[in-house]
Amino acid sequence: MPAYNAGAFIADAIESLITQSQGNWQLVIVDDGSSDDTFEVASRYERLDNRIQVLRQENQGPSAARGRGVASASGEWITFLDADDCLEPNAVETFTNCVEKGNNLIYIYSHHDGWKYYSQTIGLEEYRRASLLQEYNTGPCCKLFHRSLFTPNVFDIPSNIRSGEDWIMNIRIAFNLTGTVAFRREIVYVCRNYINPKSLMKTQKGSWEYTNAYFKEFIDSIPLECQSEYAYEIALNLSQAYHSQWRKTWILPKESKNCYIPERLRYYEECQNIRLPVFNHIEYNVTNPLFRMILDYLERMVGLVRRHLITPKHRYFTS
Repeated sequence: MPAYNAGAFIADAIESLITQSQGNWQLVIVDDGSSDDTFEVASRYERLDNRIQVLRQENQGPSAARGRGVASASGEWITFLDADDCLEPNAVETFTNCVEKGNNLIYIYSHHDGWKYYSQTIGLEEYRRASLLQEYNTGPCCKLFHRSLFTPNVFDIPSNIRSGEDWIMNIRIAFNLTGTVAFRREIVYVCRNYINPKSLMKTQKGSWEYTNAYFKEFIDSIPLECQSEYAYEIALNLSQAYHSQWRKTWILPKESKNCYIPERLRYYEECQNIRLPVFNHIEYNVTNPLFRMILDYLERMVGLVRRHLITPKHRYFTS
């Protein structure tokens, strides 16, 4: 459990573990340089329950905190619990039943007010593509990992990458994977996004500079020998990042064309012969303001039709 200025709500997260229907667990809390009473609240529980260990470090971001927690954990299986969320009362029992009956290296579970999955098992290549395309919840939580997947590179993410770093973590784990992954219908997690207004997800402000740095780390997280095989998925993500940044900007600034993402997009289309969907291809090639305005409104209309008239079927999740 990485924790930063979580003193107001971390007790609920800890209590949700203490009151589990099965008691064979260990909790490692890493206070990542909090300036409030997070450490004091967590330490009170540590003194009352020898299954709880509290560590403290200077602020290094969630990746470093998770890495230290995993290194200190003694169990064969690892799950992450954010300090502002809670586990369902039977979560540990569900985890135990799965690993005793199954033969997978990752279990991905459903959670309240979020992703709910069909129960199924998938192989290595399919999971890697699903991770790259974010076809499941690529946050850190609602998952059970075999600890063999946590090689040193998993958490070796630059400290300036603090928003979306969990997706990069999951991509690195996917390329460490040597077995199968199970999606599960069981709900084990309660996401309480409303409780922490100062979470990174809500306070981190994006920039074009940050997006370029982020996607360089994204590509570098895929082993070099695998990048050609997954070139389409890489290029699609780059084009979507470009779209998100500039879709409503009809007059493009110079920095939109002369930096990492557009350069890599040109490489994948010209050197790797990647053919992106039409809108994605046009988006970063059209510079005329009038054409960009027309494209923007056309994309909005298509998106409106998709959202309201077409119900997409998904191979992993259900309603």
